[in-house]
Amino acid sequence: MVKEKWIKDLGGSEEVETEFMILEKETKLFVSKEGEYLQLQLGDKTGEISAICWNPQLIKSDIKKGDVIKVKGIAQKHKEYGLQIIFNPLDIKLSEEYELSDFLKSTSKDVTKLMDELLQTIGEIKTEELNKLLQSFFNDVEFVKKFKESPATLLFNHNYIGGLLEHTINVIRICKTICNNYPNLNKDLLITASILNKIGKTEEYKIDRVIDIAEEGGLIGSVILNDRILQKKLGEFEDFPKDLKLKLNHMIVSRFSKYGAQQRPKFPEASALVYADYLDSNIQGFNQMFEEIKDEEEIWFYNKKKGYYLYLK
Repeated sequence: MVKEKWIKDLGGSEEVETEFMILEKETKLFVSKEGEYLQLQLGDKTGEISAICWNPQLIKSDIKKGDVIKVKGIAQKHKEYGLQIIFNPLDIKLSEEYELSDFLKSTSKDVTKLMDELLQTIGEIKTEELNKLLQSFFNDVEFVKKFKESPATLLFNHNYIGGLLEHTINVIRICKTICNNYPNLNKDLLITASILNKIGKTEEYKIDRVIDIAEEGGLIGSVILNDRILQKKLGEFEDFPKDLKLKLNHMIVSRFSKYGAQQRPKFPEASALVYADYLDSNIQGFNQMFEEIKDEEEIWFYNKKKGYYLYLK
């Protein structure tokens, strides 16, 4: 099967007949009358779109999250919710032959170049213990595979294959700039922590037919997973300096966020990392949102994920 129509190419008031992957499936009650309707979040490698079926009882196939389905309907622009597909329940068909890569969103960056930059940065770390620690992680073929494939988040920013690697490189670049402005900072420590800052993401998410949160990731969270993975690796080094280990541990678990914060940052390098991470996450999150609604004609658009209006002018 060759997919010919992509979400990024859809506009308002046009017929749609193509394949999508079901990312979310939810049955909702009508507000003004009895009965229920079906809302799907559909996706391909270029983006996501909401789809509505007003008569879900007519759907003949048993569809579920992760299925690839062929949808026939009309793409329409909703004033509040943006572009949606209103589809005919009788025309839904399960697709059995498809290329999975067509439906999993991936980084638009060159992964090989990103990895080359990461490895070059590791080579620039002069502190022997930190260099050996990073080499130990990135000489592990299985770890590198997970690191290259993992998303950085599930919803807001870098939520696609390769997102973790892309985000990590951006944070490294920001931290290098910070060190140029504040030469008193321990650059090796800050750059090492920026590389290892989100290693728990390699265990928090799972990638099958969709990107989803793993059971352990949902119950424990990435901050604790970060620390657990780091502690296990540090346990392989008998003479790792105690003070350096303590500072690195603190930087891995410290956050400003009220969710999952084990400690607030308590020295300059830890604070620099938190802000660098937040800066890239927030700007990329906005970039992704604005890309999804770039064709909107209104100057204000209500974003459901953030819960407030975006200014588009």
